[in-house]
Amino acid sequence: MPYAGEESAITTLSTSFTIGDIVKIKNPQIIERQPESDDEKFKPPVNSQTAEGLTVNLLVAVREIGCIQTVKTKDGREVKKLQITVFDQSHPVFHILIWEEETANFIVKYCSKRSVMLISNIKVSYNNYMKEMIGTSGGTTIFIQDPDIPDARVLYQYAMKISLPDDVIQNESKYSDSTTVYTIEQIIKLMNKSEVNLNEIQGTLQVMISSFDIDSTNKISSFRCPGCIQVLEKQGDKCINGACEIGSGMKNLPAEEMYDIPLSLADNTGCIERCLLLGQVAENLLGLNVQDFLRLSAEDKTKLKWNYLFERMTVQFKVTQPSVGNGKYNFRIISCKKCD
Repeated sequence: MPYAGEESAITTLSTSFTIGDIVKIKNPQIIERQPESDDEKFKPPVNSQTAEGLTVNLLVAVREIGCIQTVKTKDGREVKKLQITVFDQSHPVFHILIWEEETANFIVKYCSKRSVMLISNIKVSYNNYMKEMIGTSGGTTIFIQDPDIPDARVLYQYAMKISLPDDVIQNESKYSDSTTVYTIEQIIKLMNKSEVNLNEIQGTLQVMISSFDIDSTNKISSFRCPGCIQVLEKQGDKCINGACEIGSGMKNLPAEEMYDIPLSLADNTGCIERCLLLGQVAENLLGLNVQDFLRLSAEDKTKLKWNYLFERMTVQFKVTQPSVGNGKYNFRIISCKKCD
């Protein structure tokens, strides 16, 4: 709904509430939109390159909501980005990039998979990296969740009854083979790409351990939830992750002391600094559980370190999406052993 007035009044109004707030509007001027208006209800050919540059309205169901990421623009600014995947009866996958932080926060907080959205004034363009048409939101784009119109109810019924294929398989199959060998340079480039929103990358690295300070005075273990591996401050703390069986109260298990070893991996293309060797992965490599390791003398810890420092290793890994708000991908080692 347009609002006209002095710049100071508009600025005050725009900062007084956010998307999702309930406001009372008094005496609005209501004008009926004419059927011949350029603002058509739908412009279906959005998945063809003939739609390049069009600004359209879409009625869609949500297929997947990514995580809000912080990306750096070419001029050095840090901006927020969210990618969502939507669908309707005619097309199973269409990606939309959202660059407005307030809108992104609203969608992450209030929208869910299979919910229906009416999106007005969204620009359609061809993305060279993804090799497909995508939608990009702008300053005039409006997202309306679950609009109360007949077409939305029909789409919702359709969305609730169909079986959705695994999005990870559809969109990221080329990154999901754990036997694919990467260089560190390739992984860093993938993690830094702002044009792509990957739920998970997994593969193998042939590297050496360039930093492995298990004999220092720094702590190499922590208490974690055995369900979701969330860090806890002390052994008696409870997990508060609602998505975890233990945090949600479905299971009752105490915190476990696990390996939490920072190390650096390097090859001839680059270095990943201070990633973590956690839990059972570290135990399998060292051949000792945490309690046995902590009982070693400083000299024995140093001898153990030099069994692995600067040695060639085969590392299987997973890179997962950044958590909401922090913008950092999570690099996780799932297997680490000496090269044969």
